[in-house]
Amino acid sequence: MLSNLRDNSEDRLGKNFLPFLLLWLTFTLLIVPALENARAGPFLSRLGITGVIIFAAVATRRRKSFLVGGLVVALFVVPMSWMTLYLEYRMLFVISCLLESAFFVIMAVLIVGSVIRSHAASLQSILGAMCGYLLLGLAWTMIYWALDSLDEESFQASYPRQAQGHGSIMAFSQMVYYSFVTMSTLGYGDVVPTTSWARTAAWMQSVVGQFYMAVIVAWTVSQIVAPQEWKISTETTDSNDPESSDETSPHSDQTAS
Repeated sequence: MLSNLRDNSEDRLGKNFLPFLLLWLTFTLLIVPALENARAGPFLSRLGITGVIIFAAVATRRRKSFLVGGLVVALFVVPMSWMTLYLEYRMLFVISCLLESAFFVIMAVLIVGSVIRSHAASLQSILGAMCGYLLLGLAWTMIYWALDSLDEESFQASYPRQAQGHGSIMAFSQMVYYSFVTMSTLGYGDVVPTTSWARTAAWMQSVVGQFYMAVIVAWTVSQIVAPQEWKISTETTDSNDPESSDETSPHSDQTAS
């Protein structure tokens, strides 16, 4: 009984943080790219990623070990992310991006796993599915950013590049744009991967994106249809059950008498 109470409290904790995670993902992927040309643009991007890391670590932690582990990793990843603003080292930036990407993928898997195990198409489940999709897109954004930092020829685009201490790099908004265009398989062609690593990351993301949508849509439809089918089958069984009618008939006779 105590374990059930603990699980329920942890589930409520995760549910309470899912809307905040979705808000921070929206801020990072929508507001930050729109303000990246401002003076505080780099600061806002680090702030957005930091918020996503923290809230993702506590969003759907059904077990205390997951919560502690996520926070410990966040305490290591967040300072490294902020260090890239002041220490212009190429490998520091690359390692930071890759660690953030791995963290986002793991959090997305845990969140979507908890959504599928919930067996209910509720508002919290829909929020979790949305957060998982956006986390995967942000994870590939950081992968593309790391690849572009390692090799400026990784992507061919008509957009101007930003100057950094270790060379030039594509803007965060361009990487976000390319990531979600690739995951949704739109493929406008204005940004083209030109190296083997960039092409491999692109086709992997397109496969993951289509697989994700297929699984989540199928799961949502099944959870909406299943309760209705169960209700109909239950009503049909009750109406065709002779024992229920036999049990009610004596009662009705006594009432009539």
